[in-house]
Amino acid sequence: MLNVLIRGWKQEKGTDIMVVMLDTKITDYVVDDNTGDIVRGSRDEEKYMCYEWTLVRTTGVISSRSAGITEQTCPKCGARVDVNQSAVCNYCGTVIEAEKFDWAVRNIRGISQRTVKKSMINKE
Repeated sequence: MLNVLIRGWKQEKGTDIMVVMLDTKITDYVVDDNTGDIVRGSRDEEKYMCYEWTLVRTTGVISSRSAGITEQTCPKCGARVDVNQSAVCNYCGTVIEAEKFDWAVRNIRGISQRTVKKSMINKE
């Protein structure tokens, strides 16, 4: 992560909404496990990308250090279900929605992307 900028925050219908800009840098490639050959992408190119993330949580929830996925029980069949904001029970197909939830990603929008050869990075 190169930079994070909070662009805005509001409350709407019992939900806190935060919009964040993320500037990132990645090297994107896929390697064949058997041969070691690059199947897609390049080790020699870095991608600089800018995203806008919209995050939501229930108003009044106090965020704490994340423990990962929230574990719940399906109200219809009783099976264990891992959820963030909503989920579907793998056993009976019931849609489960958490009444109160901490930050969850509502939307990710790509803003821009540029690719630079690593050999050119020091020349920029």
